[in-house]
Amino acid sequence: MSSKREDRKLGDRLQTRLSLIESLKRKDPASWKEFSSLYGGIVHGFAMKLGCTHDEAQEVVQETLISVSKDISRFDTDPDQGSFGVWLLTIARRRAVDQMRKRPPQGRFVDMGGPGTGTPPVSRIPEREADLSAVWETEWRQALLDKSIESLKTQVNPVHFKIYYLAVIKEKPASEVAKALRVSAAQVYLVKHRLGLQLRREMKKLQDREPS
Repeated sequence: MSSKREDRKLGDRLQTRLSLIESLKRKDPASWKEFSSLYGGIVHGFAMKLGCTHDEAQEVVQETLISVSKDISRFDTDPDQGSFGVWLLTIARRRAVDQMRKRPPQGRFVDMGGPGTGTPPVSRIPEREADLSAVWETEWRQALLDKSIESLKTQVNPVHFKIYYLAVIKEKPASEVAKALRVSAAQVYLVKHRLGLQLRREMKKLQDREPS
């Protein structure tokens, strides 16, 4: 069982601001839209990693959001009572277990398609919080990166974004990117550096964002 200090550490990494939680408690539509936009993807990926199919993971997202909506007013924002991230992780895990328990008995399994088909039974879902936290944080970081890249794309020169996308996201050699986009290798390196800094700023902005 994790200590309260470890709970707070996980919550700090997830960067969920107190103001967002309070806005959710007030049923503020903008805050719920922001929360659903970011955490919906995290919960979906988390459920898939635990063994859900795509369709099951979509149900997990919906049921998790419903659970949060019902119970957020009772969430204690006192750090000594545990972090919001751990609370949300626990809800998502329970909803994932609920979905997998709805599956037909072994031997009568209906092929639902998707990468989760034929995945391990509920009994093999990680029980240790450290294991679950690692899966959760992986999804959080990926969601944060995806959102930041989307934001970056709207702010920079389209050619510069293509350079960055190919050279950094797709990890293409600078010479190959330069040839494909008819720019110099020096420009590729310069764009990688400048947009890399801008992307990190976008990620920090998303981490620190508070509802307006």
